[in-house]
Amino acid sequence: MISIEYELHNFYKFVAYLRMSDTKQNPRSPDQQYATIHEVMQRCGCPWKELKVYRDDGKKGRYISRRPGFQQMLREIELGQVQPDLIVVDTFERFGRADEIETIRRELRTKYGVLIVSAYNNFADPTGVVGKAVGMIEQMRATEDGRVKAHNVVRGKKDTLRLKRWPGGPVPFGYQFKNLIDNSREEPKLYRLLEPNPATAWIVKRIFQKAFETGWGDLRVAKFCNADPEIPSEYKPFNWSTIGYWLSSEIYIGVGVWGVNCTDIIDDARVIEPNRHPEEIVRVENFCEPLISAEVFRAVQEFRKIRAARFAASRRAPTAGNEKLIKPIAGGISLIYPLAGLVKCSELGGCGGCMVPRPSGRKSKTGTTYIYYVCPRSITGACPNKRYLHEGRLWAAIVSCLRKKLFAFSEAPNTVPSWFAPLVEQVRQVLEKRRHDRPRRTQDLHAQIKQIDQKMSGWRDSLGNRDLSPLLRQDLERDYEKAAQEKARLEADLTTEQAIERQLETTLDPLKVLDSLKRLDQVLAGTNITELNIELAKHIECIECRPDGSVILRGTYLGLFEGAVEMLSQADRADLAGQEGAIPPSGEGGDGYEKVMPRRLTRRKLNTLSADDGPAPADVERALDPQRFAGLAGAFVWEEPLVVPRKVPWVEEYADQVLEYITKHPEVTQDKVAEHFGKTRPTIRAALRIAHRAKKPTDPQPVTDAKQIRPQVRPDPSQSPLPSPQDDAGNGKTA
Repeated sequence: MISIEYELHNFYKFVAYLRMSDTKQNPRSPDQQYATIHEVMQRCGCPWKELKVYRDDGKKGRYISRRPGFQQMLREIELGQVQPDLIVVDTFERFGRADEIETIRRELRTKYGVLIVSAYNNFADPTGVVGKAVGMIEQMRATEDGRVKAHNVVRGKKDTLRLKRWPGGPVPFGYQFKNLIDNSREEPKLYRLLEPNPATAWIVKRIFQKAFETGWGDLRVAKFCNADPEIPSEYKPFNWSTIGYWLSSEIYIGVGVWGVNCTDIIDDARVIEPNRHPEEIVRVENFCEPLISAEVFRAVQEFRKIRAARFAASRRAPTAGNEKLIKPIAGGISLIYPLAGLVKCSELGGCGGCMVPRPSGRKSKTGTTYIYYVCPRSITGACPNKRYLHEGRLWAAIVSCLRKKLFAFSEAPNTVPSWFAPLVEQVRQVLEKRRHDRPRRTQDLHAQIKQIDQKMSGWRDSLGNRDLSPLLRQDLERDYEKAAQEKARLEADLTTEQAIERQLETTLDPLKVLDSLKRLDQVLAGTNITELNIELAKHIECIECRPDGSVILRGTYLGLFEGAVEMLSQADRADLAGQEGAIPPSGEGGDGYEKVMPRRLTRRKLNTLSADDGPAPADVERALDPQRFAGLAGAFVWEEPLVVPRKVPWVEEYADQVLEYITKHPEVTQDKVAEHFGKTRPTIRAALRIAHRAKKPTDPQPVTDAKQIRPQVRPDPSQSPLPSPQDDAGNGKTA
């Protein structure tokens, strides 16, 4: 059995990780954790070298991807930029409270030879039986502590609701807070009540009244609100999901409700599901002043139930009775369309959000359903980009562009494409420039380390003098300790430089590029849509659809190089992560529409039980990050305008033939013409209008009746009519 030996007095290299959960907590907490770690190290006599310190201020331990310092630590360990033996924390809760922490801990130990030790238990051996038991208890304590705190919070929220006081959270739209002081306690406490807000209460009343009078659903009501000129623009745009939440909220009839939904953090994502235990739901009548009458509210709920039942019936699977009794809580989503999450509404005249695939609403005569990418905010009038992109034609254009960019059909097999050598040279130039731009280069690091070694050697000789005064000995010991820490930091920087060089040689290996190309080729030809989406996210930043109809594909060659995007990103990922929450002000760019805040995509569901060569977990996580290419140098990013072919409608393609046929057969009626072409009379009339529009301005005005366009001079009866388009395979049908 292979085991890892751990000895407290070995000369380990370590990184420290510090975290506090909330900015409202003690801001000195991370500094106190750092001081405690070094105090315990000194007490235990640990001769360890500190390489680097990572910290997350105001980041909850239940999340993993939302902690930039934690992610930076894992990424640099994975790439070899830091090579510690230990990750040191004050308590194990600081490392994280998520259930996935144990998996990360095991992977760090087995793949990278990194152990996690805690100052709380005097850096106990995490590899032995006792250490594993302590680690298991710490893991349980870290996760269960959050559940106990959540239980206490929920209990307090319910009690506050029963007192008819606001339990917390943002104020509901249409209301405002009324602050009062509770003097019944020894220490007066501030609490809040809800009262109608004159500026917004009338909007809520209008929304409910419109839904009551028309029976409209969330989408149509949202369109109505966005188009209503009386509603101030500061409250727009209205989203259909927000309208649905308001229409179902009992707070507007004065009923306070708590516990309708249950929330949890599962697989690094917040999961919300209805509470299956009605007895746990608290309802308080007369909680606040109602805005809507109970009769109107009940009528609106009946309309919503009817629509919900119809929708559920249309999507109900025919396998009733065979469903799993225990369903996965957060297994991710299995994609149907490979470009989901990659097609973006342009920020130039649009909102910058992800476009979603939607059916056209009707089928062709052959039973085909047509799918189009559309900005979901444009449906409610919240975005001016009304463009629709045909899913099938867009996919064909994307595949064609990728193959033209990345593959080399004219070159010999098993040879790298022609763009490989120039790209490698660009990568080397950028890395070399970055090394020159840094204040400490490799030779400077070696020189500084040598200089510190000389000083430390002299101090050691001085400290060996028994006649040295206590005061001078104390000063020398303090200087020696500072020099040792500075040397450890410089050695960490030197290790990072060397790791980048090693990673560079691995990244720019032509054989690995060929393997990546082969894998991309196989995935493009495969049937696993989710895996295909993850692979495309390595090469495509976004597919931008602009209001003028143009489509721009943005991608990078670096997706074929393992770890290249991480190395060559010029921006600090931690800074970028901190900027994700920033929402551009309304009207930015002069369009008058708010831009969408970029956020992580929904987790993808992969069947990894049978696929040994599926995407690595790191690839899956990076595919969900909207900032994965942020800060990448322009030399490594390419843009390609796409020509998405437009299918010519039948009425445009055969307009001239319809006009010519009627001209040659003036005796036929519209019904006969429609029967000849296999179309309906409205289709024939539309084709005639298009044909007349295409004629010269001096020609007669377009008409819709076949008898009105018969020529004065009868054509030669010996001329045979044109063959029917139905005789030509593939014609006569249109989307």
